[in-house]
Amino acid sequence: MLYPRLTVLVGSKLNGKDNIMPASWHTPLSGNPPLYGVVISPKRATYRAIHETGGFTVNFVPLEMAKLSEDTGFCSGDDTDKFAMFGIEKTDTLLDVGPILKGAYGALECLLEDTFTAGDHGIIVGLVDAVHWDENLAVSYQEKDVLSPEARPLLYAGRGIYATWDRNSLIRLRD
Repeated sequence: MLYPRLTVLVGSKLNGKDNIMPASWHTPLSGNPPLYGVVISPKRATYRAIHETGGFTVNFVPLEMAKLSEDTGFCSGDDTDKFAMFGIEKTDTLLDVGPILKGAYGALECLLEDTFTAGDHGIIVGLVDAVHWDENLAVSYQEKDVLSPEARPLLYAGRGIYATWDRNSLIRLRD
């Protein structure tokens, strides 16, 4: 019932090295100031890395990166250099808190604002300091740019099943 969900790759710096992990539990929290939240277990290396470096990145990736999402979720940055193991390419960042992946259609660079305990996970709140996105994948709607279905956002349905949405699955209810 809770899936499929948009899956992102959360980037961090772990002992000075780039690290990523998939996350399906994430959400915008505020427009002013711009805050974004990711939900991560304190047991994860990414949780520790975010708190040690004071920030993180959120990479919005297409369906074509599903295998990378799956693979990076089954190993820990504590003992694996995921960038070397999976041949991951990255692009330039403004902050030095985590990587932005080549192939991502959008990314956020966030500074750690706060963390709240929610059961066995932490809700990590980031102040969005920089936004990157492929403007070629924007379409205008009510005088705002919104994401085009051509971005093919990665949706996780559970148990290794991934999907996306496209123009055929859209219903426009108003102009």
